Formats: sequence, structure tokens, C-alpha cells
Amino acid sequence: MADTIRVGAGCLNQLPLDWSGNRRRILESIAQAREAYVSVLCLPELAITGYGCEDQFLSHEVAERSWESLVEIAEHTKDMVVAVGLPVWVKNAIYNSVAVLVDGEIKGLIAKKNLAGDGMIHDAVSTNHFPMMKKGKQIWMRIPWLMLSATATHMNAMRSSGRSRPQTSR
Repeated sequence: MADTIRVGAGCLNQLPLDWSGNRRRILESIAQAREAYVSVLCLPELAITGYGCEDQFLSHEVAERSWESLVEIAEHTKDMVVAVGLPVWVKNAIYNSVAVLVDGEIKGLIAKKNLAGDGMIHDAVSTNHFPMMKKGKQIWMRIPWLMLSATATHMNAMRSSGRSRPQTSR
């Protein structure tokens, strides 16, 4: 049997600032992914808060409540890698970010580097570009390395625990 990594994308109908509803829909998506033997689940940008929060993103309370939801969501990611979006404050600036959750833990945060700025999406109004490098020193992990590292660790743990993985056919 070949080792496989099943990747899933969750399409959620999130509502701005609907804390309990958004969290419930995220947890339902994680449960459905688990039933389908998904190893890596990607959830939408700003899934925890909902996308259209406009100026509310500038409120520290929004980031604090998002973090509280993130901690609760992380507890439900045993034997999975889940990427979920939320706003994060760093040094008096808000960033449109994704948290990478692995085996029940928050393993990293990645801020959006390139913003739309085309008038259709309000990234430039609500959030900032996050510098990936500062004077040659990496200050934020890049998602491809983090996801691959997390996935390899996750797959090794599954392999050593004897948990079966689904086979895919071509």
C-alpha cells in the first residue's frame, strides 16, 4: 500500500463576527474531513471572523476573540493538519493570516504577503503587507516549508501508530 496524503478544501459560508456559528461550521468541516480520511485541510481566508468585517478588523477585541476560537479549533485537529484564516496583531498592525494547526497544536502563523488592492477586496483597508524577510533574518515561517514539515511529521506519526490511510486510484 502506498502512503498517501489526502488534501481537502473546506468551503464555508462564514458570517462576519458570527463567533459561535463560524466556529461550529469550521468544526463541522474538520469532522467531515476526518471521516473522509483527509490529512491536510485548507479552510478559507479569515474563516474564523468571516471576511467582511471592514473596520472591525482594527479592533483588538476581534483579534482576541479570533485567537480564543483558534485555540478551541486546534483541540479538534488530532491526526490532521488544518490551515485556517484569522486576523493577527503584530507590533500595532493587523495582518490577514493563516494559522497552521497540527495534531491539536498551533504550529505556526503565516501573514498574507501580497494584498489584492484592486478595489474589489478590502485587504489594503483592513490589513498590512507582512515583510517575509527583515535584514536577512526570517521573522515569519513560509507556508510551503511549514506545511511540508507538518505533513511529514503527521504522516510519520500516523505510520508509527498503525493508523490506516486510504489508497487513491488513478
